[in-house]
Amino acid sequence: MIPASLHGLLCAALQAWALLLTICPSTHISHILNRQLPRLPQLLSSESVNLRIAAGKTIALLFELARDLEEDFVYEDMEALCGTLRTLATDSNKYRAKADRRRQRSTFRAVLNFIEGSECKEETIRFGL
Repeated sequence: MIPASLHGLLCAALQAWALLLTICPSTHISHILNRQLPRLPQLLSSESVNLRIAAGKTIALLFELARDLEEDFVYEDMEALCGTLRTLATDSNKYRAKADRRRQRSTFRAVLNFIEGSECKEETIRFGL
């Protein structure tokens, strides 16, 4: 169990690591997949909504990188992972803030759709004018 005081730090570290993964040479990706992908689903049960979301997005990124390497990539524990993602995508626990529930459900619906069917919405990000 991760202390609540470290959730912000872990979330920032995970996001930074995911950013670095986008420029990681493909020769290292399979090693990272074997070592790190089995560990990330544990973070989906965190108390912190931000940490759960960062973990979900990082899992989706790893799946994308894995499919770039190997078109028919198969994750061993896919059924359990999809079950957890489905639960998070439909979370209706009243003890969570309404905005957090909405953000979590939206994020995990997109992550689940991508992992199950390789579909993702395209986003455009504009900087400045």
